[in-house]
Amino acid sequence: MGSIRRHGRFRVTACRFLLCLAFVCSGGRTLLPAQNAGTPLSLEIKNAEAAIALPAPETSPAQKENALIRLARLCQLSGDLEAASKHWLQAAAVEQGSQNSNSLAAGAFCLAAIGEWEQARTAIAPLLQNGAQNTAYSRAHYLNACAQVWLNQDASRLRAMADDPAYGNLRSAVYYTLWKISGEKTEIKASGTAVEWELRLLSEFPRSPESRIIAPEESQEGEARARFRPSPLWLFLPGLGNTPGEEIAAAPPPASPSAPVPPPPPL
Repeated sequence: MGSIRRHGRFRVTACRFLLCLAFVCSGGRTLLPAQNAGTPLSLEIKNAEAAIALPAPETSPAQKENALIRLARLCQLSGDLEAASKHWLQAAAVEQGSQNSNSLAAGAFCLAAIGEWEQARTAIAPLLQNGAQNTAYSRAHYLNACAQVWLNQDASRLRAMADDPAYGNLRSAVYYTLWKISGEKTEIKASGTAVEWELRLLSEFPRSPESRIIAPEESQEGEARARFRPSPLWLFLPGLGNTPGEEIAAAPPPASPSAPVPPPPPL
């Protein structure tokens, strides 16, 4: 029972914060919410919902898609990832016979962030089957590899990505993910060691957000050390409220690469 509880906590808490790396490290900057200055977020959401509800003659498919994307971004900003996932997937399906790959990937990441891993896998299946070597495919492959970790306790796909040049744009995120899961007290196949992934991350990507999270302050040449924020999208939406049971790290973890780190906030 204790093992099940530990593994359950690992899946629910540790997995979520890793997902935001794919947004930031693989083109996720395009997914940042665009809120109008001075307008309440709730009103922005209502306006976006009203735009979507317009009858077909008054709005083109492109306009509806843009409205859905905006609504998905606003829902992310509000912390409602369940609604965000729905609107991202709706936006991906606006055009008959085709799907917006970036919206599809964004919706899948939101689903995974709330623990709906099987739904997330279903959402990215078209991207994986298509096999187009683009950012959306890379993100989908990363998410699928993470799903194998959380659902099957197997990091072999994620580890293969670490040495595959086709996923170079995600390598720092992959290293960081492997560093984190290899440091957990769980039985994950092929995860390697925390020391191994920390050394690779710090040597190859010394100024990446991931390196600044795990490295001692003195190794960053005077730069501020990154810290976890209690937000579903903490890397680019700081300041949202805490999730019960999780805490912000009050101080940097010990410099020893094998030392445990504070529990991460959920994504």
